[in-house]
Amino acid sequence: MATERSFTRSARINAPPQAVWDFMMDLESAPKWIKGVVSSKQVSPGPMQAGAVIRETRTIGKRTETYDIHVKRFDPPARYVAAAHAGKAEFEYGFELRDAGGATEVTMRATARGKGLFTRMFIGVGMRFMEKVDGDQLERLKKAVEGRA
Repeated sequence: MATERSFTRSARINAPPQAVWDFMMDLESAPKWIKGVVSSKQVSPGPMQAGAVIRETRTIGKRTETYDIHVKRFDPPARYVAAAHAGKAEFEYGFELRDAGGATEVTMRATARGKGLFTRMFIGVGMRFMEKVDGDQLERLKKAVEGRA
């Protein structure tokens, strides 16, 4: 039986959805809005699409780790879902962008899920950590996108 925990955040960004999408998909921009990201690059061949793999290096506290992130859904400029695995746990981030009269309403859902007794116990701790590190991610995205205009 799998255990799942999540949190959701929303923000209104004063830029059209395509501009927000383009900024989010520019992997070199990741350090500007994703806390701790040192580098982010696509390592799979071909265009960015569902099935693509992104290698991301993050520093959190004193630790630096590299993860392969698998794109699960890619529907420009409206939906993007990607996930990384750590043991039996999966950490997923999904973004939905909606036009709001020239601005963009962005919703982010961060989900941690896993199987096994230890992993189920770890999921709650993992989710609290995700929320602490990335709970303000959309505010950072808003600041970065609006600062470019």
